[in-house]
Amino acid sequence: IRHAVMKRSLLNKETVNDELDCLNRYGFEKEIAPILERNKNSYFAVVVCSLRHFKHIQETCGKEETMHLVAYLRAITSKTVRLEETFGYIDEGNFLLLLHAKDRQELIDRLKINASLATRYKGAHTFDVLLKYGIYEVERDASVTCSNMVDYAIEANSSITRATVQNATMQFNFYSSELRKIRMLNEDMELRMEGALQNGEFQVFYQPKYNLNLDRQDGCEALVRWYDKSANKYNL
Repeated sequence: IRHAVMKRSLLNKETVNDELDCLNRYGFEKEIAPILERNKNSYFAVVVCSLRHFKHIQETCGKEETMHLVAYLRAITSKTVRLEETFGYIDEGNFLLLLHAKDRQELIDRLKINASLATRYKGAHTFDVLLKYGIYEVERDASVTCSNMVDYAIEANSSITRATVQNATMQFNFYSSELRKIRMLNEDMELRMEGALQNGEFQVFYQPKYNLNLDRQDGCEALVRWYDKSANKYNL
């Protein structure tokens, strides 16, 4: 009996975030697998919901006030999910959701409601509660693991760099193959950059600066371009 109790306790620690009493990332991934298996013909999306400027809020308001806000977001997130949906918490104001809907527009409408509820938080703060959502639409014909789905949603979320005047309280971004292509290109360039520098692949070009008032060249701007020998072209 003690062994069984200990085993359940260890499993709980592996899958649950004790601070917020909800699933952690590992637990979320384990729980969404059977849900998706049971609902193969339904539209599902893995969503990463992030509290913008989490670290700044924590530094400005302190950990206790920040956790009050995160607990509030946990409460409204739990009310967002329906039957055959679930949610979890990663860290630093990042929540995970598995949501289903009729289509993409209905999913966006649900997230807008979630963001609107977040703005109602009343605490010892003077900032606006801003959320951003990275969304991975589950593809049934692709062999994508649950962990990959979360990674892709995180990637879509991370690519949102700033708020806009038109939609300041929330922003959302859908994962796409183009987003993956850009990431892989950037990572490939970063990995090869040191070797390219040693091989002399970086070239300097001088762009003239012309003074219209004096009608003469007034200097130049030095530009460095990377000529990729393997691709026989300059990298953008």
